[in-house]
Amino acid sequence: MRSTIGSRLFDDFFRLADFRLDLPGYVFADAFGFQVGIVRQLVYLFLNLALHFVNLACDHILSIGFIWLPPLKRTLRSYFEGATSS
Repeated sequence: MRSTIGSRLFDDFFRLADFRLDLPGYVFADAFGFQVGIVRQLVYLFLNLALHFVNLACDHILSIGFIWLPPLKRTLRSYFEGATSS
C-alpha cells in the first residue's frame, strides 16, 4: 500500500516537472511557426507586388506597340503598292 502512495506521489511530481520542461518547447515552437508564417506572407506580398509591376510594364509595352502599328501598316502598304506598280 505504501509503495503505491509513494509511486503516485512521484508520478504526479514527474508529470508536473514534465509539463514545466515541455512548456518552453511549446512556446518556442509556436514562436517559430509564427515567424515562418510572417516570412511566408512577406514573400507572397513581395512576389505579388513584383509580378504586378511586370504586368504593368507588359501593358505599357503592348500599348506602345499598338500605337506604332498604324504607321507601320502605312509603311508596309506604301512599300507593297510601290512594288506592284513598278
